[in-house]
Amino acid sequence: MREVSHTFSKCLFAAVILSLSAITDCSAQAIDKKKALKNFELAQMLQFNANLQGAASALRQAIFYNHDYYEAHLQLANLELKLREKDQAVKEFQELVRLKPTDVPVRLALGSALRSGNRNQEAVATFKAASALPHTGSEPETQLAFTYLEADELENAINEF
Repeated sequence: MREVSHTFSKCLFAAVILSLSAITDCSAQAIDKKKALKNFELAQMLQFNANLQGAASALRQAIFYNHDYYEAHLQLANLELKLREKDQAVKEFQELVRLKPTDVPVRLALGSALRSGNRNQEAVATFKAASALPHTGSEPETQLAFTYLEADELENAINEF
């Protein structure tokens, strides 16, 4: 009996420690999300004041605290395009696709960023993936056709038009 209660008390102690660890982890995540939100708000203020470099830095900090912060990635991707940092914009759009794989407008933005960086083969694959998703209108197919035109693949372009 004494052996059972000793084993039980060890298990109980381990459960308490794990519970405290989980509570601490949740608290740290909540603090990180607050820091991410503060940096996101700072970025909006800096962007309003035409400090695009500062806004981009604040958005990167927000993403550091909350890697899955969709709006921060979206704003950073668009800022990177304004700052002519095409490769960085592509990375952010790719992250957005990871976060929301069925978001057609984000895939279109990614394809456009790839095409503007003369990465036509990647843009073709992105526009094809976008056209395979449920969508309204013909934007993915039109963008695909124009990408084929830029890559001098006239037959494929005609098929898409």
